[in-house]
Amino acid sequence: MADDRHVPTMIIPAGAEISAGSDRQLAVRTPGNLVIQNSGSFSAIECVNGSLRIDAGVKVEAETVRVAETCVVAGSLTAWQVHAKKLVLERGSQAAIILLQAESVELDRQARLVGNFGSEKELSATLGRFGERLRTLAAPTAEERPVPLRKVDAGAEAGRNRRPPNGSS
Repeated sequence: MADDRHVPTMIIPAGAEISAGSDRQLAVRTPGNLVIQNSGSFSAIECVNGSLRIDAGVKVEAETVRVAETCVVAGSLTAWQVHAKKLVLERGSQAAIILLQAESVELDRQARLVGNFGSEKELSATLGRFGERLRTLAAPTAEERPVPLRKVDAGAEAGRNRRPPNGSS
């Protein structure tokens, strides 16, 4: 089979676990390093004794990411929680992480990190401080506001549209 050399190979190391998590999303747990080369949505990603790399051009969404060593993002990561010794965002990468627990963070000048809260309490306090601004952001603009519907009583509406018998208004 000459074409085999052009087909990617997936190696699942001994001790790795792949299961369906919440909302039928994948949960991946590896004993060592993991490289993600394809975009996807995960309930959990865990590298028990190794590191995680998200390649350039790859978009990963995850509820929880747990990495024993370094989490390297060359593409895009959106996560509720990331636990790692070190988070590295390479050139042009971006990460939106609500709760980040890392000993160190390295950002390239052209990388972007959004979120970075230390705890749910900190997140709640920060959002509480800017609650009014958040409500105005969430409020629809005039073009987006739906026209309010009003209930019409068919009998009353018909009576309003009838002219009085004497021709006066």
